[in-house]
Amino acid sequence: MQMAILSRLYPCKECADHFKEVLSANPVQAGSQSEFSQWLCHIHNVVNRSLGKLVFPCQRVDARWGKLECRECACDLEGSSTETETDKQQEVTVFYCNWYY
Repeated sequence: MQMAILSRLYPCKECADHFKEVLSANPVQAGSQSEFSQWLCHIHNVVNRSLGKLVFPCQRVDARWGKLECRECACDLEGSSTETETDKQQEVTVFYCNWYY
């Protein structure tokens, strides 16, 4: 999988170059959805650390975004919200659903 293309999403050349280095040092792990989720979280945290930001506890990925194998407890591909879900959370959920599926 060629993930370096993701660096083209950054308008800042310095950020794009740094992200390429991060991807080069951390090859994609995508043997399963769970493994890929953990890899994405790790990459996110590498970047956050370099920016002096808080990191997300990767063991909480499923609790935060739901297990992808369980459609009832994860993504609503139709975009309908639950009573407790804010509009922003719904937008993020739909984005990740479209990304993974």
